[in-house]
Amino acid sequence: METVPNVQVPRACSREKKMVSRKVKSPEQVLFITQVDGTRREGTEDKIEVPFEEDDLEIRREKLDLDEIKRELYQRECRRLKVTPIGAFVRNPTKTQLDLKYYSMGPDGAKALSVPLMLDSSLTRLDLEGNCIGPAGLSSLVETLADNCCLTQISLANNHLGSAGAKHAASLMLKNQYISHVNLSGNGFRDIDAPAFGLVIRDSKHIKELVLSNNELGEMAGRQIGDALVSNDTLEHLDVSWNHIRNASAARLFSGVKENVGLRRLNISFNGCGREGVAGAGLALASNSTLRELDMSRNRLTDGDIKFALSLKTNDSLQILRLRDNLLTDVGALALLTAIHSAEGCALEEVDIGKTSVTPEFVALVKTIQDDRPFKVTHGPVIVVKDPTKYSQDSDGPDEAGADEDDLEVDDEEPTDPTEVQDKKAVERSVSSVI
Repeated sequence: METVPNVQVPRACSREKKMVSRKVKSPEQVLFITQVDGTRREGTEDKIEVPFEEDDLEIRREKLDLDEIKRELYQRECRRLKVTPIGAFVRNPTKTQLDLKYYSMGPDGAKALSVPLMLDSSLTRLDLEGNCIGPAGLSSLVETLADNCCLTQISLANNHLGSAGAKHAASLMLKNQYISHVNLSGNGFRDIDAPAFGLVIRDSKHIKELVLSNNELGEMAGRQIGDALVSNDTLEHLDVSWNHIRNASAARLFSGVKENVGLRRLNISFNGCGREGVAGAGLALASNSTLRELDMSRNRLTDGDIKFALSLKTNDSLQILRLRDNLLTDVGALALLTAIHSAEGCALEEVDIGKTSVTPEFVALVKTIQDDRPFKVTHGPVIVVKDPTKYSQDSDGPDEAGADEDDLEVDDEEPTDPTEVQDKKAVERSVSSVI
């Protein structure tokens, strides 16, 4: 195969035409440079005119696109830190929504990832749930993401952040004015970390959703968050479920909700608020005019605590109320619905009491409310009250003459023990005493 010698191009800064000397082996080779007139003989030296500008004098290098640069940086950092690169990121390092849940990247993996993210200008949502990055890994991400002006949602759930990580997370939320949705659930935050989150809620004007569920926040957290909510008008969704906010602490948190003018959804389930916390919830609902959804499931509410529902008479904003898996009976369920029905300004559209058993009177009252407005209730089996006249005095079970399949039934559930069925008049007396 014939070879073409290198072209000798003199370096100059003028725009005039230059003469280039070159030995030509065949006429076809000249066509790669310019169009040349005249005949050429093999082995002769011809003068070829090649027009060029100043920029053409520089050696042109192949330009790598952004994906290649980020991929190369990431793989280099992975080699340096001796961690395995995440294939999903290597294949597509530039995305608006980056989902890297449960890749076990660890602290060093987070450090490696933080390098290419420095060049990212399109990422809006980052999900790193379940990667055990720890406070060291989060520290590297904070340095990278603090000035990111595109990121709006970040999930750092289940990453073993601990108390040191709580400080880094708070720092990120305070430094980055564009992040609005943050998930920090399951990170082992303790009560001593509550001031950091209280500071975020009080001072940040951009956080709209904050999830702190499944941690170990307790008495101090209720006070800190409650006091911070008084001056916050931007937070719309707060989730503190699966913590230790109980009794007086829960009441303090609800005192903040009472004065708040921005919160739309509050999830305080699985905390054991108790009677004191429920009383605080009633006071909050009586004054708050912005809360749309309240979840108080599994908070040890009893039939006597349903008195808080009387505050719905002055509340025209709450639309969804969840009270699943509490200690309510059919008496408390009927008392709750009676309070809702009697509240003329009540705006509730959905009530969830889980598997709590109800009576036919409860079902009839639901239909009455549904005749006036859209209304949905989730409840347990419907217990039909037995007729005492159909039972003989000498028998523990139904009399053969009066026994009927309709005497005792449960809708869509297993048959209920007759001893659990309450007398209708007793139910009515109990409801009146609760209300």
